[in-house]
Amino acid sequence: MIKKNFLLTLLFIFGAASLLLSGCGKGTPAPTQTGGGEAGKTVELKLVSYFPLNNEKEWMATRYFIDKVEQQLAGKVKINVLGGPEVVQTTDQPEALRAGTIDLNLAPGSMYIPLVPEADAIKMSEYSPMEMRKNGAYEFFDQMFQEKANAKYLGQMVAGKEWQYIFLNKKIDKADLSGLLIRTIPIQEPIIKALGGKTVTIPISEIATAMERKVIDGFAYAGIGAYDLNFHEVAKYVIDKGFTASEVVFVMNLNTWNSLPKDVQDAISRIAAEAEEYAWNKGMDLKQKSLNQIKEKGVEFIKLPPAEEEKFDRVISDAGWAEIKKRTPQNYERLRQLLVKPES
Repeated sequence: MIKKNFLLTLLFIFGAASLLLSGCGKGTPAPTQTGGGEAGKTVELKLVSYFPLNNEKEWMATRYFIDKVEQQLAGKVKINVLGGPEVVQTTDQPEALRAGTIDLNLAPGSMYIPLVPEADAIKMSEYSPMEMRKNGAYEFFDQMFQEKANAKYLGQMVAGKEWQYIFLNKKIDKADLSGLLIRTIPIQEPIIKALGGKTVTIPISEIATAMERKVIDGFAYAGIGAYDLNFHEVAKYVIDKGFTASEVVFVMNLNTWNSLPKDVQDAISRIAAEAEEYAWNKGMDLKQKSLNQIKEKGVEFIKLPPAEEEKFDRVISDAGWAEIKKRTPQNYERLRQLLVKPES
């Protein structure tokens, strides 16, 4: 009996030691490798998205990226799209990426704010993603994501400026939303409140019903999706001035990234930059098309007087940057240098 208990104790100790060694440090599970490619191995990368897979406009540049990777790195890299929020809840995706449960993630930068507060500033960029790669902004965000989220920042797979619009059921002639209840997402709240509005967060699927029942007076949403979601059926007006840039990021687990050969890393970086430019050009075209379509359906675009439009821009900028200063005071000035164009 003593001998048997001694053996069981040894087995328990060795098992516990193995678990500790496998989970210690920043190490995460290595990406899956199967037969084929260089040295007989193909790396399989697991991708999960914040957006449902049928959300075509948000997915178009990511599909472009996947197609190019699998064409140009055939036999070396295979991307397995596991799905969207039905696979990993949206709020859990950043931690899943950090921990290495998934290898790739497409999500709004705002989802990463708990890990990378600086990600909140992407929405305030006055530069295109291509310009951000030239002025040092891309390198800065890559450094922040690597240090704070154990992630390699590949770029923006949904990109555009003046991306969000305010849809209303009441006509206004000033940069003032006083007395109006506006549906927002958390990162828009400081902006809407600075314009005098009250805010409420409700799911996208409930916006139309809330407007029809006059539960809300308006909502802030990306112009690119306005027509597809039939917002022209529930909103009478839209302020003819967009605000904030798209801030959807595409990131890879850093341990996965570091495990890839240099030539594969270089190819993925190059393809990500190409997809980012594709996202910018295609996205801006689709945004304008969507806005034109809702205008044709009878939505009136409110053109604010010059002084009020200037106030609209100033209030939004001040509110957005004040929030960023609270989140990351140590990097606030650097972020403004990288993202705000000098006054001419």
